[in-house]
Amino acid sequence: MKVDKITFHISVLVLWIAMVRTEERLGEVISQLQQEYDFQCILYFIIEVTKNQRILVLDKIDSVGKDIPTLILNQTYVDLDIREEFNSNILSVVFITESNKDLALEVVTETLDANFHSKVIFDFFTETYSIVDLEVFMQWLWSERIINSLVIMNNHSYIFNPYPYLTITEIASDTALKPIFEGKLANLHKSNVTVIEVDGAPRTMKYIDRKGNIQHAGYIMKTILAFISKYNGTLYEHIPNITKDIPGITQHLNSRESDLLPLMAMGFEGNMRITNPVTSVDYCLIMPYQQELPRVYYLMLPFQTSVWILLIIALLILLLVLVVADILLGTNSYSAFQYAFFHVLRLITQQLHFRIRFLKNRWILVIHLLAILLFTLLGSLYQSELSSFYTKSVPAEQITYYSDLKKFDYKILVNPEVYDVANMLVALKMFPRSLLNYFTKDISSHKKLSQLNTDYGYLVGEDELKLFEELQDRSSTKYFFRSKICLMKTLICMAIQKDYPFEHILNDIILRMAESGLIEKWEKDFLYESIEARCFKMNLSYESSLRPLKIKDLYVAWLLFSVGILVGLFTFCGEKVRRLVSYKLKGNKGSLKRRR
Repeated sequence: MKVDKITFHISVLVLWIAMVRTEERLGEVISQLQQEYDFQCILYFIIEVTKNQRILVLDKIDSVGKDIPTLILNQTYVDLDIREEFNSNILSVVFITESNKDLALEVVTETLDANFHSKVIFDFFTETYSIVDLEVFMQWLWSERIINSLVIMNNHSYIFNPYPYLTITEIASDTALKPIFEGKLANLHKSNVTVIEVDGAPRTMKYIDRKGNIQHAGYIMKTILAFISKYNGTLYEHIPNITKDIPGITQHLNSRESDLLPLMAMGFEGNMRITNPVTSVDYCLIMPYQQELPRVYYLMLPFQTSVWILLIIALLILLLVLVVADILLGTNSYSAFQYAFFHVLRLITQQLHFRIRFLKNRWILVIHLLAILLFTLLGSLYQSELSSFYTKSVPAEQITYYSDLKKFDYKILVNPEVYDVANMLVALKMFPRSLLNYFTKDISSHKKLSQLNTDYGYLVGEDELKLFEELQDRSSTKYFFRSKICLMKTLICMAIQKDYPFEHILNDIILRMAESGLIEKWEKDFLYESIEARCFKMNLSYESSLRPLKIKDLYVAWLLFSVGILVGLFTFCGEKVRRLVSYKLKGNKGSLKRRR
């Protein structure tokens, strides 16, 4: 029994000596950090300690950070969101003994899971830790990405720097801590930033320039390069052997085999960490461009449908007036209609002819003069408009709205992921379910626009549309038409590895690039970069804008003209034959009378 008491008193004495040696250093560290960061709360992790150890630890807590709100945690709080319950500006102090080391570290990682960038002090009050144990512990801190950590051991303070490789540094008591913490992520020292290679023009693209050098283009890729350049890193692109779906990419990034995935749509990241949005993109349908109308249809173009209707009504009224006037003047109804019809036809073709008895009626004369003036003006306007239409190409009706899809038999190629999104939006009743009938899954639909098949429609982003519209504007050939059928507006982000140390820095760079207008400039620059990379082939057409008319363009007009000539010819010949026959008959009758 005496032996047990002696052992107990010795262990307490050793622990008390260790506590006294570290208490002073812990107080200095907390005091200095509080002055520099103004913490809103201090979390003390006291896990699985004996009663006497707890008393000593609580005495130690009472002696440091007296003016700061404190919270003592003695178990795991998985559902505790530090940022919401307290503040993101917190300090955590973890007391490590020989017996509670493993459990304490587990509690810390689970509790601070959502706030791994906060400052953490690990206070060891044990005499058994060696420099080798310290190296192992620092390796563990880096593996858990607890980068803003400080270790107090044997009255000495240590930190680690992860770049270019993990190094442990002892901090003197008079050294300012803030520059040391900020310096950990100030320089990558040429360390690799591993980026999953993605062919996603115009957001990312890699090509070989005229000098044979590898170049990168695209506003997202240039944002990544700006980050790497600023922090002295090295770009390393690779294509991992993983499944190209959300679960596969999530597992790959969470295992920290890569740092960045350049393209990710906000809302579909699952359990992945994402950056701030780089840009917002509307996804709309582009449909095959409906080429020009057959030129015979140009005859209807000078006037709108309503004008044609009013013109026909005016002709019918004029025809009715002439028929009634003829009947009132004593002409039978058949002859009156015949005369009126041909008279209206002559007015339309501006072959003026006045019957003498119509000129005697003042009101009929006024109607004729007004009709002549009207048809002269309309005829002149029609001819000038028609001439202007025949010198250029007039496109057919384009597929603009959802109702227009029903008039054509086009399929729309989409990525499987986009098809799933469209299916989800249809389930939310944001689009008619019949829209899915036009969609066809195709894993290659994201290829370069120069390789698109004009037999299909495509669902592409607004940034791609701007690029392709620019290319079409530089050429006289149109391939696709941008419809007003848009599926959604998507925020484009980057996916990053779990607990990425540079997450806040990368987000800050994205905001600065957007505010300065650089991202918008890079979007415009991509056009020239893509031409240099031969990503887009510009099919230039040198066809003249003044297009000559051909016989086949107006086959209906030529047909009507031919029919008119033939009818006129037959009528003329018929009248000549009739007069000749009449003359012969009259001549025969005259000779018979003389003989008698």
